[in-house]
Amino acid sequence: MSVIPSILTPEQFEQYSAEWLKIANDAEGDALAQCFAAPGHGRRTCASLPIQQLVWLVSTVGVVFVRTRFLAIAPSDGHPARFALALFATDAAGKRLSAYYLADAEEAASALHATQVPHDLVKAWLQNWTAAPAVTPVLFATAYGPLQGYTFDVGDFLEPLFAAQPFGDQTLRISFGLHEYYPVEGPLAQTFGLVLRLHDPKKLEGGSDDPFFDMSKPCPPYC
Repeated sequence: MSVIPSILTPEQFEQYSAEWLKIANDAEGDALAQCFAAPGHGRRTCASLPIQQLVWLVSTVGVVFVRTRFLAIAPSDGHPARFALALFATDAAGKRLSAYYLADAEEAASALHATQVPHDLVKAWLQNWTAAPAVTPVLFATAYGPLQGYTFDVGDFLEPLFAAQPFGDQTLRISFGLHEYYPVEGPLAQTFGLVLRLHDPKKLEGGSDDPFFDMSKPCPPYC
């Protein structure tokens, strides 16, 4: 067991990653839909990483990439597994250099309804996620198998820190979206994606002009 609850042990990471693959491979998709179901009748729209953990993550010596991996965490009380993210730093060769930081998913209406939205493209991705009739395995399907996460350049995680001075109760909000596009063959497709943005509670009433970041590569194949 990790000393800090929000840091996963390697055994926990492997267990939750395997559970995600099991659920994502289930053609029926019932467990997948339950993973993203928020209390009540909502849908989980983002995950959050406290500013201190973001500082630890990007302070890792030798970091070149930050990898996010999808997890399904099944509680011991028999309730359905919930979706979460693990974030960790790697070098240029993909060797892990940091602990696994846990970012739990949540429902946050402000992720979509902020007063200012810098990029209409990102707004469309977020709306696609909230408007999707159902969360199904096809949204996580790739030519290489089920989507397991995304790989970001470390700069995408460093940039939000410039807007976070001084550090306080900000969080890095990792919002969920759907990229909509036409593939090489077939009809219009939608694929699950992640969008990074600094979240500052003090800016809620007046909106936020902090930029979005989504220059990630999917895993697979970039694992």
